[in-house]
Amino acid sequence: MLKYSILRLGLFAACLGLLWLVGLRSPDQQILLVALAALISMGLSFFLLRGPRDEVSARITEKLEKRIDRKQGAAAGDADHDAADEDAEAQAAEAAEEQTR
Repeated sequence: MLKYSILRLGLFAACLGLLWLVGLRSPDQQILLVALAALISMGLSFFLLRGPRDEVSARITEKLEKRIDRKQGAAAGDADHDAADEDAEAQAAEAAEEQTR
């Protein structure tokens, strides 16, 4: 994730530098300089940084799937534990009922 973010910032800085060299230097043009650099770097990063973006996406998906599996495993363990408790309570109730007869 850090690698992708650094690449995006580098691409933005390169666009900013190129636009500054082209002539967007005056204080009146600073907002335009930053806005154009952001737009151009966003478009370029969509195409140029596809590989790193896919890697980050795959890692995030993998972590999310592991978290879901852990939660489902814990929920299944809790359900098994609850079922065992219910069975024990039912047996205790039956035993108590038999003793009162």
